[in-house]
Amino acid sequence: MTVRDKEHVTAQRLTLSSNRFAFALSSNEPARIEGAHAERIVYVFDEAREIDPAIWDAAEGAFVGGEGFAFAISTPGAPAGRFYEIQSRKPGFEDWFTIHVTYDDAVREVPGFDKWAIQREKQWGRESSVFKRRVLGDFAEDEEGALIPLDLVERSNERWIEKSKTPNDARILIRVGMDVGGAGASQTVLARLYDDNYISILEKHSSLDTDQNVGWLKSALNESSAHGIMAASACVDAIGIGVGVTDVAQNLGLPVAAINISRPAKNKKDKTGAFTFRNVRAYLAWKLRERLDPALTQEKDLLALPPDDELTGDLVSMRYKNTSSGIQVESKELIKKRLGRSPDSGDAVTLLMAEPRIPARLKEDGVNPFFQ
Repeated sequence: MTVRDKEHVTAQRLTLSSNRFAFALSSNEPARIEGAHAERIVYVFDEAREIDPAIWDAAEGAFVGGEGFAFAISTPGAPAGRFYEIQSRKPGFEDWFTIHVTYDDAVREVPGFDKWAIQREKQWGRESSVFKRRVLGDFAEDEEGALIPLDLVERSNERWIEKSKTPNDARILIRVGMDVGGAGASQTVLARLYDDNYISILEKHSSLDTDQNVGWLKSALNESSAHGIMAASACVDAIGIGVGVTDVAQNLGLPVAAINISRPAKNKKDKTGAFTFRNVRAYLAWKLRERLDPALTQEKDLLALPPDDELTGDLVSMRYKNTSSGIQVESKELIKKRLGRSPDSGDAVTLLMAEPRIPARLKEDGVNPFFQ
């Protein structure tokens, strides 16, 4: 059989002959995996490190009698789970044949991989878990004290890929987060939150000009305009150059809130009510982590983050500790020193977790000049 793009690639089932077929199934219900029987059967486990052990166990029944094969492929994650046990040749998994695609393998077989790896080392740091997993091909624990595990970011990227099929103009813009670039290699980053669970591709600029930054912010907010009213609001990091941007934007009547992340987070607690926070920065970062964790957030409310290498590096680099005055997240300056760059993308996304109460503003005659 010849597989034709228009006829077969998007199908969930391919009929190869009268008694040969292949089908795709995505499920977290073990019962749906059971019951597959044939003279010859092949399971292909994609993104195998994410598959629950109960799914693996349900598939095992198909290998009793006849010929049964399984092919599992994945990038490595944390040193835990069934895929890790298989790759580590744990007792009971000796009947698996394992292949480890190493850094040297990739350099030898993939054109340009070495140059890509050098850039990722600069971006993430050689000792980071994201570099060890994605570049070296090794299982690696998250860094000690990591606030947001890499696994949570990668799962959110998978949700994003699925949700990105809907165009942004068919969504509702809720909030814009803006981290204003300062001197040096820092950049201005705008993050947009749609439908309260989807963050679009980040917008990045290099400019210290206040008017330009305000213009980019106004343009982003205009996406939510309806009947001359801005339905969305913006949260701007009001430290350093961000103060001037916030002042100008507010004087123009834009629905912008100045967020001072160094201020105390009074009466703020995590979802469990067990933790308090030393400052607004810690509270917002923790809230972002909660919105990525399926153990703490309902499926419909889980955030979908765009696959952005800088954003991933920024988020997994954040470290925290529990102090007598509440949860403390390390400063932007410490992260910048370790990464060798400013975590602007991560800060812009974190600002989306603020919930300012800003009414839409109109001129007295009911006409808003920013939509003319």
